[in-house]
Amino acid sequence: MIAKGMTKSDHQPFLDVLWNRLSPEDQEHVCVDLSVAINREVPKGNFAPHLRMLSAFGARAWEYLSKATKIRLENAILNDLSEGNYDARGGGLLHGALGTWVRLFYPYFKDQAAVRTCMNKMLRGSWGAQNYLGNSFMAFIALVADAAGERELFVDAFATAVRENAWSVKGNLDKLPVDWRNEIDARLKPDDSAGPVVSADDLF
Repeated sequence: MIAKGMTKSDHQPFLDVLWNRLSPEDQEHVCVDLSVAINREVPKGNFAPHLRMLSAFGARAWEYLSKATKIRLENAILNDLSEGNYDARGGGLLHGALGTWVRLFYPYFKDQAAVRTCMNKMLRGSWGAQNYLGNSFMAFIALVADAAGERELFVDAFATAVRENAWSVKGNLDKLPVDWRNEIDARLKPDDSAGPVVSADDLF
């Protein structure tokens, strides 16, 4: 399966059974071949089959990857994430397919803070970047931000994206926890503390 790059999503139960029947030595041997395939295909090749297999094998397989492969794969996913772009009107992913794999491999990343920093910057950035995250990462962002104690930072970033009319963010707010949505709504309400607006006609 590694040699032919043929792993599909529905192979995961089968791979899980096979992996758990292997000795630690054989698991490590499989991951040597998997490391070679990942190095060959990431970031521009046919990487999906190999990342599906890696995901099916889980945390131990990540540890068995070569150190160079782990560093290279983490950096490649983060770099692609940072360039993510989604056309909300056309409904198409323009860039960032590799970046979406961060949802599965984030727990294994050495620098998880870099992922959160990147996403926060993107939510405050271009329309395409905002829609990319809104289309694929709403629930994921809430999960990792809560775990890192960064909810307020991301609630503010989501409010910015909504204010800037990022369609995918606005359309997927229901994927956020209720308390997140309430806080975002509160940030979007007009600020009444400045008092009534005075027009030029009132001054003359």
